[in-house]
Amino acid sequence: MTPAFAGAYAPLTVTGLQVGGAQLDITLAADGAVNVTAPEGLTVVPA
Repeated sequence: MTPAFAGAYAPLTVTGLQVGGAQLDITLAADGAVNVTAPEGLTVVPA
């Protein structure tokens, strides 16, 4: 199964997303991987 965002839009990176006062950077890769960069002290837990 190919992720819907694959192709011309992958990898797609969203930077500076505000979540609860913290800024996150999120990258969606062509293979479906989701990488989240969070500030120190903030834990990202995959669902």
